[in-house]
Amino acid sequence: MDLMTLFKTFVTLNEQGTMSKTADVLTYAQPTVSLHLKALEEYYGVPLAEFKGRRYALTEEGQVLHQYATTILHLTNEATDALTEFKTLERGSLKVGATSNIGVYVLPGVLSLFRCRYPGVKVTVLIDKSWVIQAQVQQGELGVGIVEAHVEESPHLVVEPWQDDPLVLIVSPRHPWSAAGEVAPEQLADEPFVTGERGSGTQSVLEAQLGPVARTLRVALELGSTEAVKRAVESDLGVSIVTQSSVAREVAAGILTTIPIRNVVLHKTFSLVYPRNRYLTSVTKSFLTEIRRLRGTSLPLGTVDCAQSGGRDDPGHGAN
Repeated sequence: MDLMTLFKTFVTLNEQGTMSKTADVLTYAQPTVSLHLKALEEYYGVPLAEFKGRRYALTEEGQVLHQYATTILHLTNEATDALTEFKTLERGSLKVGATSNIGVYVLPGVLSLFRCRYPGVKVTVLIDKSWVIQAQVQQGELGVGIVEAHVEESPHLVVEPWQDDPLVLIVSPRHPWSAAGEVAPEQLADEPFVTGERGSGTQSVLEAQLGPVARTLRVALELGSTEAVKRAVESDLGVSIVTQSSVAREVAAGILTTIPIRNVVLHKTFSLVYPRNRYLTSVTKSFLTEIRRLRGTSLPLGTVDCAQSGGRDDPGHGAN
């Protein structure tokens, strides 16, 4: 029996914890999982896992092997992807990670445009915090990430500034400021302020771009998402500063109003994150090519007309 099959069973057993769940995931008979584990232990001559409580736990030797087995499986998958997707993108898969605001408000329009050009590509999206996206890209779990908080480059990671999204002050249409042409930065301290998800980078941007004014904001509500912030502002619970892309629909519908801040232009930089020294599949390279084309443009925030976008159905669309 080949080691790759044994490694796959071993890694899956560690993820699932039991023989029965592992067998279900891999569509094996349960005794096969036990045989695979026994074969690995006999091959290396050490115990690799033991049953504790209600699940299998790796021994110290098993933990060492798990690191190598996971890496080998990732590299094998990369090699397979590289060969099967070398010349065509009629099929393929792409795993993208994005922070919440990007994943909810920006990425759908970008993916709609990408699908116009490559309808056969299956896309999987992970929405999480910037540091999680960074870690998953470094580990090979994601092909590319799009983050809004500051991420440091590393020997294994490229961080490429992609797009600036303006930050806007939002109020309810019933708020006295809604009739004002603008407000002074100092006035922000006069109103209860609503903040969103921690770790999104907005607070650090405000401190950098608003200066001392940012420290005078009276935070009345801390909420876990931009959607919750918008609903709170809509309900006259305070004012907030959010990315422009996240409130485009509400502003167009008259549900929320944006107010300029005198002599202040705020923005948040979105960055692309991808491996520095690992092979990038053809799908990942094409996605990066397409998303770079949007740099400095008005991002698509809704459904894209494939005919107007120059998708594959458009005779004028050539190879990239």
